[in-house]
Amino acid sequence: MRRYMGIDLLVMRDANWSPDLPTSAAVAKALYAQDGEGSVDGVFTLDLNAVKHLFGALGDVKAPGSDEVITADNIEAQLIRLWERPAGAEATLAGGVSDEWWAQRKDFIPQIAREALDRIQGGKANLPALAMAVQAALTDRSIQAWVADPNIQAVLAEARWDGSIQPAQDSDFLAVIDTNMGYNKVDAAMQRQLDYRVEWVDGPQQPATATLTLTYTHPITTPDPGCDPTRGYGETYADMIARCYFDYVRVYAPGGSELIAVDGIAPEDVLAQAGEAGTEIFSGYFVTPTNSQQRITFTYRLPAALKPASYQLLLQRQPGTQPLPVTLHVNGADTELTLTEGWMLWSPE
Repeated sequence: MRRYMGIDLLVMRDANWSPDLPTSAAVAKALYAQDGEGSVDGVFTLDLNAVKHLFGALGDVKAPGSDEVITADNIEAQLIRLWERPAGAEATLAGGVSDEWWAQRKDFIPQIAREALDRIQGGKANLPALAMAVQAALTDRSIQAWVADPNIQAVLAEARWDGSIQPAQDSDFLAVIDTNMGYNKVDAAMQRQLDYRVEWVDGPQQPATATLTLTYTHPITTPDPGCDPTRGYGETYADMIARCYFDYVRVYAPGGSELIAVDGIAPEDVLAQAGEAGTEIFSGYFVTPTNSQQRITFTYRLPAALKPASYQLLLQRQPGTQPLPVTLHVNGADTELTLTEGWMLWSPE
């Protein structure tokens, strides 16, 4: 963050740098206490898909300053409208970044949350439907939960609801984490594909070679003049999507994996290091302009304990991302799938 974004001070906004929620939760908890806010019993994360799950079950919840009922289909448009034009404020983004707009641009979050909570506490919500929505959101990692109580946390971890990086014993492991290092909203437009190939080129008793190719497609045709990562707001939310994509990608592999080569990223921007939960991380920084496609390839050696006869792969999807198209080529077995849930254990047929 210091190198690519000019950030010298860690604040709550950036506490979730680690994709392992127990790690990030510890940082958030410490920052919260440091700011004099007291202690916390748990940390929960929600993304837009979680909000869609929940509001699909809540019924007639309305956004502040609107007579229109929030639904799973219209909530994204309503949130963008409230961000551009805060309810009760005279200032709008189209009028320029004023102090009033800046101070009120995210007021809709607690306002809508309060409306939803009032509906639940007032007995106006369909609780069975809400419980099913929460479970669906936990399953696809739209909601993640860490709590300080070790007994509850153990249950969450076993269900893979705690947002942790969880490689499986004696299995290959792959999790790809993209972090937008530009001050923009380009993630809303980016399209991703993953191609993963595992080959025992020197025989089944030797370590396998893994080749991971990541394809990033930026479909916005509006050119971004200058590709400036620190460029300010435009007149609309859409203006912040029509920017270059400044990505710091991290590939989580089994502990003991060894990086061989990276194509598509400058060598000085590549790093290999130990990761959370005993993993290895191979990472790098690159820029994708609008209306373009970029391929990044990581080649690495897997631990020698992984043999073709007993091979299996645990795929873990990054929270907050769209379903991920995946192509696998392992020891002569090829398959195409779309990873929609938080994780999947795969083995050749």
